[in-house]
Amino acid sequence: MDDEVVQMPYGLARAGLGHLGDSPAAINVVSVRDVTVELAAPPVMPSRTLSVCEVLADDPTKLNGQVVAVRGLLQKTQEGLSLRGECKSHLVTRGVTWENVLAVSAEAADENADPSWRRMSDKLTGLHASLSRERVWVTIVGRLKTLESMDDELIQEPDGLRKAGFGRMSDSAAEIEDVMSVQDVTVERPRPPGSAASPTAVLLDCFGVDANTVQP
Repeated sequence: MDDEVVQMPYGLARAGLGHLGDSPAAINVVSVRDVTVELAAPPVMPSRTLSVCEVLADDPTKLNGQVVAVRGLLQKTQEGLSLRGECKSHLVTRGVTWENVLAVSAEAADENADPSWRRMSDKLTGLHASLSRERVWVTIVGRLKTLESMDDELIQEPDGLRKAGFGRMSDSAAEIEDVMSVQDVTVERPRPPGSAASPTAVLLDCFGVDANTVQP
């Protein structure tokens, strides 16, 4: 092993094998045998669909890391994608009130989510609908992410507590990441004020209604 060390002006330097000379030995490969490939276990799929309100009703950290199916209103703003719930109450942590919103982390290049995202986008385009004008209800299947506790999602500032959650503004108590699919899409368009009919018209029900059969 002394032969694999060189005396330099500044001290001893390695002179072993490998590109950097930092390995004491090398293996000349003749063949590779008995290869074992261990596949990761598939994620446990949710047995039922939760609403945004149910996720935020008590303590969302209980669902941290779990694959969930969550239904809510899909929204896209300058702050990014989110799933909103129409809830009767709000999650409150140490006097800080959270919005009834889950941040959604979904990249267009995601190979798993991309087909369903693209399908939804194509349907919205065909209906001349958008997330900013219409109410788009979806069920998103993905992994819920929170911090260890809700207390960890607050930071003490000189003037009080500040949210340190998820989303670009850090104001969501949880985030849906690793999106696997977007399901059961329903698009509603608000009717003009004073209309005698129901306040919204269903344009597209769960991908099952063609654009030509929009309810009057």
